[in-house]
Amino acid sequence: MKRRTTARALLALIASGFVALPATAQQYRDPELYEDYQRQPYREPEPEGEPRAVSEAHFVADLGARFIGIEDTDGQSFAGQMTYYAPIGERLGFALGGDLGFGSVDGDFGEVVGLHTAAFWRNPRGGYVGAIVVFDHISEFQRVNTSAIGGAYLGRWDWMTTLGYDGGDGPGVGLFSFEAGYYPSRQFRVGGQLDTGTNETIGGAALLHWQPSEDSTVTIHADLGGGKLSDEGFYRIGFGVTFSFSERKTLVDQLRGDRLLSFE
Repeated sequence: MKRRTTARALLALIASGFVALPATAQQYRDPELYEDYQRQPYREPEPEGEPRAVSEAHFVADLGARFIGIEDTDGQSFAGQMTYYAPIGERLGFALGGDLGFGSVDGDFGEVVGLHTAAFWRNPRGGYVGAIVVFDHISEFQRVNTSAIGGAYLGRWDWMTTLGYDGGDGPGVGLFSFEAGYYPSRQFRVGGQLDTGTNETIGGAALLHWQPSEDSTVTIHADLGGGKLSDEGFYRIGFGVTFSFSERKTLVDQLRGDRLLSFE
């Protein structure tokens, strides 16, 4: 029973995603990677030529699968997600969405239903800071994650952190996460993530995002990681496809001016 409860807690933690803590960022421009923002394809630039926190109101859809293992217990989840992003003035952004699918732990199948929301301040040239709330319902199991998020955009690098609490059914866990992402090109991102928290929680993961072409609305993403939760080792594997219903632009411009990585 302890292993099943721990596995369900882990599945809920993974389904809620990993997000980021307040960070201050300086402005930086790499001419080999980024075009002049005066010429970026933002539909409605600000009078000073500065991009907004969210370039335009739009939807982002994601279809994904996750597989986890902890000791001799296995779990899977398959879900679709829809998120609505909108600008609030010049520097504020808002996100609201939900998840629907199914999952199982050791063959015990049940529905996956989730809600998530975020409010954030962002300068696409520098970074962002905000807050996020994620609710997950898996069969009869429920979790809520509340976190402060933030990050810095420095040339080809993204630096993101998080500080929050995940509670509900099963043990409550305080979490801290750090992620570094690098863009070898405008259409490809590789990242590394380190997570630590209460209840002897520690983990890490490798992540990648790939956009097939510069004007593609599709991004393919995957992650592979593992660690320890309550003295038991675990692994996690995830992959999915994201569809962005905004103006066509490269992956780096989508992640810095349209959407957040928090919900993938």
